[in-house]
Amino acid sequence: MRIAVYHNLPAGGAFRVVAEFLKAVCDPIECTLFTLDGRGTALQQLEPPRPTEGIGDVTTVSAPVPPDRWSTWAGRRAAGLDLLRGIRTAEGLVAERINEGEYDCALVHPSWATQAPWLLSQLRVPSVYYMHEVRRRTFEPGYSPSTLPRTFRAMPSRLVAAYVESQLVRGDKSAVRHAGALACNSRYTAGSIHRHYGRTATVCHPGVDMELFHPHPELSRDALVLSVGGLEPFKGHHEVVAALARIPLRSRPRLGLVYERCEPRYRTELLDLASYVGVQVEEHRAVSDQSLAQLYSRACATVLAARLEPFGLVALESMACGTPVVAVAEAGYLETVVPDLNGFLVDREPDAIARAIIGTLNGELGDEDAIRASVTHRWSWSSAAREVVRLLTRMAEERTS
Repeated sequence: MRIAVYHNLPAGGAFRVVAEFLKAVCDPIECTLFTLDGRGTALQQLEPPRPTEGIGDVTTVSAPVPPDRWSTWAGRRAAGLDLLRGIRTAEGLVAERINEGEYDCALVHPSWATQAPWLLSQLRVPSVYYMHEVRRRTFEPGYSPSTLPRTFRAMPSRLVAAYVESQLVRGDKSAVRHAGALACNSRYTAGSIHRHYGRTATVCHPGVDMELFHPHPELSRDALVLSVGGLEPFKGHHEVVAALARIPLRSRPRLGLVYERCEPRYRTELLDLASYVGVQVEEHRAVSDQSLAQLYSRACATVLAARLEPFGLVALESMACGTPVVAVAEAGYLETVVPDLNGFLVDREPDAIARAIIGTLNGELGDEDAIRASVTHRWSWSSAAREVVRLLTRMAEERTS
């Protein structure tokens, strides 16, 4: 079976799902990865994905968007509209290559700019759209990630901004409607999809690389708490700072911020808050996976305070390294964290988070081997890939029957 895989994602958990699927798929299945290249165009506002060496053939399509319209009010307005047209044109080119490439089916992952890629409505081969989340900007009041392109975040005209947003909403809903089948990462996401789009999605849980993420016995546990994820308000790092401030200074652990994406203003406010309340912070940006595994192995806990996190690969990575997690009791965390075994589920309240952190410091959970064992039997990328391939195979067979 020949599968065309498409994504337009920055570095992060969603991109890891794409990469790990491609690495886990075995012969005789052949995968080709399609993505966009925004360098030299207005699409350079979209942070480029991680390098894809070692995960199969990669076909990159350039997006034809004028690069030099940012100097004037009218230019910025035009660039916003050109950005939409450029994405539509580029994805149309990808759809043509997939349609003409004798692929049995297409596995489509989200677009960093539009959420559901608009090429779903142009594919003539059976398609499966893997939804890491619904379009949260549409359905969650107050959700405003900094990772939107600059044009979308700072439109000089409210009328133009409203028009661009309306096109994004319409395009997302249309793309989801045209997908042959939907897959998703958690039961929470499946429920959100049914509630907001009226469609059923097959849950294909992600996994964790047990060979990469494992305890490092040569490293001693430190008075360090990790908060992992882009420096953006909805990731909840400020709530971790507030919780640590509740712990007496003599026993207060340091906070390790591990991130790639960064909203500069939020970072400044976060560090100012930490300084004001007496929380010592160490920053780790764009670390390798090996270094991340070592950070987990040094920490006494990983705190997960992202708001309505659809799944949360960080939880699995931390627990695979034998490091307990303290997670707010909502959304995807409810499907990975087992209370009193590999972590604590708590209310989104600083005192509750602080008490759970103290519990990990006092060793109230099992040892690192027991914490790791709680994830090894279930959360593997090979089983995740099998579930996705099974769905793709069914779609391809229905086409030929």
